[in-house]
Amino acid sequence: MAEHGERRPVEVFHGARTDQDLYDIDAMLRVQQSHPWLSARAVIDQRAHLHLPDAIREYGPWNAFDAYLSGPPGMIRSGVDALRRVGLPPERIRHDAVDEFVVAGP
Repeated sequence: MAEHGERRPVEVFHGARTDQDLYDIDAMLRVQQSHPWLSARAVIDQRAHLHLPDAIREYGPWNAFDAYLSGPPGMIRSGVDALRRVGLPPERIRHDAVDEFVVAGP
């Protein structure tokens, strides 16, 4: 988005179990410093006792956003469930391929 001049708000939730599990968070924080439309949030289970779906519910509202999820299948499933529960329509949620993932009805 930064390369193409996008200016709409972007919220990145970077989830991990421990600080050591965060992938390249320093680079994301540097990008955030130079792009005021970007907010990067680290969600670390062991430190905050907050899981990624909890963070999704805590922040928001998300009705003006599109969601993109990437990660292990369990995290994607719980993230999609959390986004659906807060009212984001399924057509605005995109994620990595998860073979066993089945979208439940509304």
